[in-house]
Amino acid sequence: TKSSVTSFPATTALSEDQDHDTAAGGYRVGICGAGSIGLAMAAWLLRPSHHSNKTNQVMIWSPTWSFKPQAAPQSPIEDSDHPERRIPPWQQEETTQQRQQGQNQESQTPTENWLTVTGPVSHSCAPLVAQSGQQLMEQSDIILVAMPANGHKALFDQVMIPHLQPGRHVVILSSQASLGAWYLQMQLRQKQQQQYDSHNQNQQHPTIPNIPIVAWATTLCTARRTSSTSVQIHTVRKRVDWCLISTTQPAWEDDDQQQLVSQEMQQLQNQLFHPPQQYDNDNDEKNVTPTEFHLSTSLWSISLANLNPQNHLAIVLGNISRMERGESWHQLHHTTPLLGNLLQQLDLERRAIAQLLLTPSEYQALKTLHQHFQQGFGSSSSSGISPNDKPEDPDELPHISDVFQEIYQQGRDVLGPSSTDTRYVTEDVPYGLALTVELGNLVGRPAVLHAASMQIMSALYQTDFAAQNDLLKALQLSQRFGRGDPKREDSAWQEALRRAGQTGQLPSLPSEMLAEESVEQTMIRTTSNRARP
Repeated sequence: TKSSVTSFPATTALSEDQDHDTAAGGYRVGICGAGSIGLAMAAWLLRPSHHSNKTNQVMIWSPTWSFKPQAAPQSPIEDSDHPERRIPPWQQEETTQQRQQGQNQESQTPTENWLTVTGPVSHSCAPLVAQSGQQLMEQSDIILVAMPANGHKALFDQVMIPHLQPGRHVVILSSQASLGAWYLQMQLRQKQQQQYDSHNQNQQHPTIPNIPIVAWATTLCTARRTSSTSVQIHTVRKRVDWCLISTTQPAWEDDDQQQLVSQEMQQLQNQLFHPPQQYDNDNDEKNVTPTEFHLSTSLWSISLANLNPQNHLAIVLGNISRMERGESWHQLHHTTPLLGNLLQQLDLERRAIAQLLLTPSEYQALKTLHQHFQQGFGSSSSSGISPNDKPEDPDELPHISDVFQEIYQQGRDVLGPSSTDTRYVTEDVPYGLALTVELGNLVGRPAVLHAASMQIMSALYQTDFAAQNDLLKALQLSQRFGRGDPKREDSAWQEALRRAGQTGQLPSLPSEMLAEESVEQTMIRTTSNRARP
């Protein structure tokens, strides 16, 4: 039977008349980022055992990547010639100009494999390399963001928002950080609304075409880039939680539409990232458990399901001197019982905040610290870790440091950072810990340990990490929702928070409300004046 994904314009199989190496049935994936995760994702999509590796086009672009092995072939897609990818009329002029600019770029076809990967899969491949972000957008339909969170807003503003096209592109954020999916959604809605209004002035409540945004709670794998042309994949996660953000306005016309697009995105992820059903006898990938892509109903739960910031914090605080001296050390092995105590207390803070932000069913599905390491690294039955669908008894769980030592003894631990210039700090502190602190303040349950740890890290690095999060500044959550009062039992306020997480509809800022009121008053006054004899 024909895949339901192919009915969705952004994931439709390529036409034979398009000047690409990609044959019908493949996907054109553009990866923003050439770090460990960006290279690992490219290698994973192009692995020899993948059921469609000969038809997948994978292209990489990074704004800071100095190594450019080969450029991507320049062959702009004439979207208006393909009904399934037809550009809305209010975007045709802009896209034509962008296409003409893109044709001026010089490029060439890769002639040899340049990227080598080791781990669950070991092979060499030749993903295309775009010369600019614009070229990546124009020659890809699925945009996978695999950049550090401190580059997300600039990427959104300068590359994605100008070039993403409704009805064609799908965005996958790997992983979503500091509610960046909401920021991207808000900016795309604003742009699309302005463009639509200029061409449809007589329609008061138009439906804007959709750009699905798939927000992952974490990355598909853990990996380390060993050079500019090689990457080692350590683990492929057993489960990735995700949610769907819509750029239509209003968010969804009906529940059936939301369910349909969710099903299409679920199938898209399964087709792109699952290992094949059959293997060669000598294929190492046969030992990889297929990743379960678990649909969540709320961006709050996706954000609170990312445990990496708190986990990396404890690892860094206890091993900062090893990092500063450039030592080689295994990070879980050196997370000792006292650091494990800190880690478990940080997790209690996270879950306390989640209990106020999430519905009971969402909170029940939220993975615990122990479940996180079971899904990410695996563990033996002796560890006592239960799967997500079974509640854990805290009194029966092993200490988290014991779990870490078990993972180390099994040879599945990874090396910790060998420098203080690491994303464990520069990304996770301002964009991970800061979000938990913000959410704690929002619901009136301050994340005291998270906030104190941020201050300690700021003192160590002689910088203000709390001031570096440009996404939270732009979203202005406290102005939209107000600050929480732990003594207040306000069910309507709590329901508004939960509803926002599920629908993506954030309350307007006070200034926006005044502007909307002013427009409404002007319309009433104008109508009133026209009615006068």
